[in-house]
Amino acid sequence: MNGWEHPSGCTASWEAEGAWMGHWIASFGFVVIGINTNTPTDWDTARGTQLLAALDYLTQRSPVRDRVDPQRLGVMGHSMGGGGAISAAQRRPSLKAAVPFAPASFSQDLSGVQVPTMIMGARDDGTVTPASLDRLYATLPTTTEGAFVELSSGGHGFPTWGKGNRERHPTGPVELQRRAQPAVDSRIRALQAKI
Repeated sequence: MNGWEHPSGCTASWEAEGAWMGHWIASFGFVVIGINTNTPTDWDTARGTQLLAALDYLTQRSPVRDRVDPQRLGVMGHSMGGGGAISAAQRRPSLKAAVPFAPASFSQDLSGVQVPTMIMGARDDGTVTPASLDRLYATLPTTTEGAFVELSSGGHGFPTWGKGNRERHPTGPVELQRRAQPAVDSRIRALQAKI
């Protein structure tokens, strides 16, 4: 994935909580750019704008632009940054993937998303609850590839576990629930077999 925003609780930084995952994803050959939000009070749509600006910089002006395929971009984010990933996917249907972790997406739904989207959350997340993710995922059009993964534990901060023994297993502990269209479901099984 070529974009990530991680402002957990609207105040965390990429360096403190998300950078571990950037290095791990890059080890598979992806070019990764990690960003912080402009201000801790930016909502999901502002963060989507920031993610798209980061992708534009990466593909048009960055020193590594010749190593990035502008036709194969994706976005990830956690919490309000996950809402930003949804916002970016709504506005740029050419993206190849969106992976919002526990997305705080209070001002939008997925009804306009055409980008393959995998939402992840944790059963014990009291900030972005499984019920809110169920409602959000239900708005994804049936014509859009999608998956919803609910982890059995991890709370709202599950994407920040990389500093411990879960670094090579970013999907956290045992998966509790998965709802996916058949093509995505087989990809998830293939990913699970690798980790």
